[in-house]
Order: sequence, then C-alpha cells, then structure tokens
Amino acid sequence: MAQTDDGLDSLQERIGWRFGNISLLRRALTHRSASPKVGHNNERLEFLGDRVLGLLTADTLYRNTEEFSEGELALRLNAFVQRSNCSKIAEAWNLWEHVILGRSERLGASERARENILADAFEAVLGAVFLDGGLGAARAIIEKRCLHFLETSGTDLLDPKTELQEWLHKQGASSPVYRELKRRGSVHAPVFTIEVDAGDAGNARAEGTSKRRAERKAAHNLLLAVGARQAQE
Repeated sequence: MAQTDDGLDSLQERIGWRFGNISLLRRALTHRSASPKVGHNNERLEFLGDRVLGLLTADTLYRNTEEFSEGELALRLNAFVQRSNCSKIAEAWNLWEHVILGRSERLGASERARENILADAFEAVLGAVFLDGGLGAARAIIEKRCLHFLETSGTDLLDPKTELQEWLHKQGASSPVYRELKRRGSVHAPVFTIEVDAGDAGNARAEGTSKRRAERKAAHNLLLAVGARQAQE
C-alpha cells in the first residue's frame, strides 16, 4: 500500500511527532508480508519499540507512584503494555490505513491477526520515534498520546487521587476530602498524617514526607479497602 506525503503528514500529527527521517516511519509501517528481507520491514523496530515502551512506562510508574510496591508496579506495567492496549492506541492513530501489507495478508487478516499487526506497528512507530528524536521524544508520545488509554486497561499509572475521584464520580458521589491530622518532625524533614474522607465509601489515613505524598498514599489505601470490600460482596 503506497504512502502519500499528505497521508504521512496527517499520521504524524496524530502520533505527535514530525520525523526528520521519514524513512524510519515508512519502515515502521511495513509488515513482513510486504517486505520479508531483514531490515526492510518493521520487525527490528518493533523489537526496539517494545523495550522503549517498557522502560518509559516503568519509569513513569516509578516516578509517580511512590506508594506502590514492586508487585503493584509490575501489575500496572503489564496492564498498560499488553498487546490489546497497544492495538487500541494504533487504532486511535488509524495505523491500519497506513500499514503496508502483502495483498493476501490485508485481505485475509482475522480480527486477532489485525490486532497483532497493529500492536507491532505501534511499537515499531515508537521505536522509530526513539531513533529519530531520542528518549525525550518517545517519552512525550507516551505521556501526551498514550496514557489516557489507561482508563480501558483497568488501572491508573499516574495518580491514586485521580483514580479515587473518578471512581467516586462514577458512583454519583462527591469528591473526596483530604485533611491534615498531624505533622511531626523538623521543619526540614516533616512527616504528615493525612486522612481522606470519601463519605459512604469510607476513609483512610497515611503518612508521607509531604502532604501530596501522604494524600496519594491515603487515596491508595482507600482504593485497596474498597477493592477488598467489593471482592467479598
């Protein structure tokens, strides 16, 4: 399937990156069925993009969710990088219109095959962005164009406070209220005790070296309690 400059222009707008080397994008969109020779299709870029996605997602988790254990980090990482999520992002970018396939592959692709092709293409495009613009460019794509898909992966990478508020709103409840109960320690090394009150959903407390950290931990604790209650119902 031939690519026009106009088509790639609109695709780059959806991706959020303007390629300096447009051949990288074309290769990222080329499936093995259209060009089986190594280095002429997107398989190597897909390999690279998969690692870039894992690294940057893990880094985002590590930097933004201090209250999560190693096991919880792993669960959220796996939820986001699963192939179905990658395929959804590719669908939103309308990658299927641009993927270069062999004729039989395009005509005979099953729904599962299409999902795999799209997931591979998404990772290949991310690998191409990394080669073209570096880690910062790839990070910007993930943070600005991908993280909102977490709503459909059943988890939240960024903020338990946001997750709690959105869950409460879906229940028709008011936003949670955070209260500082206690502050101890020195001026330069304080420890805050914060309580989150979510009305009928309950309340929870947590400590942190800043109000923000304590609030997030409290929200996380309340979400765990809510999840435990729901599991028993």
